[in-house]
Amino acid sequence: MPGTPGNPGKAKTKCVSKSALIAHLENGSYCGPCQEANLPEAVGRASSAPGTGMGLQIYPNPANGQLHLRFDTETSSVRRILLTGLDGRIVREQAAGAGVLSAVVDVEGLPAGLYILRVQDGEGSRWWKVVKN
Repeated sequence: MPGTPGNPGKAKTKCVSKSALIAHLENGSYCGPCQEANLPEAVGRASSAPGTGMGLQIYPNPANGQLHLRFDTETSSVRRILLTGLDGRIVREQAAGAGVLSAVVDVEGLPAGLYILRVQDGEGSRWWKVVKN
């Protein structure tokens, strides 16, 4: 299938640790239910928020129409905001200019479920889980 990350024809189910989940999603892997969910630290979906170095308030979470982001500090670089489904596909993408302390992500029209919010700035990337009702 053109545009599909990885090689779906050779896809295998693999349970990964919470700490490795984001790396797998960044690499183009898809995420689904884990067949070994009774193992310690095995997850099939994001269940923790890796990367807490960036002060960010996210509300409401769960969200219905809009997800509000409030940053604790200004940055001299543009922040890139990505909302990603558990299949690894970007469903929303926008930028917050340098010095901006808040942003709104429109989640209206997205299916209910768990999403990964990724914020990139000049210092790196951080991730949080968000829920769409």
